[in-house]
Amino acid sequence: MHFRACCWFTLLAVTSALLVSCGPGEVKGPGNRKELTKVTGTVQVNGAPQGEIKIIAMPAVEDPGNPHSGQARSAEDGTFQFSTYVTNDGLPAGDYILQVTWPEFSPLHRSFVGDKFGGKYDKIEENKKMEKPKLTFTVTAGQPLALEIPLDLPTGEEAKKKGLGGVGKPE
Repeated sequence: MHFRACCWFTLLAVTSALLVSCGPGEVKGPGNRKELTKVTGTVQVNGAPQGEIKIIAMPAVEDPGNPHSGQARSAEDGTFQFSTYVTNDGLPAGDYILQVTWPEFSPLHRSFVGDKFGGKYDKIEENKKMEKPKLTFTVTAGQPLALEIPLDLPTGEEAKKKGLGGVGKPE
């Protein structure tokens, strides 16, 4: 009996010491996190604000020591905020290329699948060169940025080539 009590006491003492040493203080993340700047925006499809658009900001020049990209999903009113490390925290300073998709919710898969744009805005190399809409931008440290992203659904021949039936949705 005495042995068990001694073990429990030792376990309690060690656990208490660990908890005290990890006590309240500043919570720090990984040491290689960069300073972030708030980047917000609005996305429109065929001139109307659109929700559920997935937007990824890829660095134009990747930093192997600190790879990062920002992600956002537009709200029903078309607005979005980029997140890099935690929700809505922004992006590090630098040049970015947008990768944009409009997945559709699949009750069968219980997730978002496909792209109503038919892949039109999800190719980084092509998006670098795209003039309209312009899918590149620069973040300057400490200067919040608001983006406007006007997109169009593929129609006619373009939609048929992508198997979208001429209205931006898969056949």
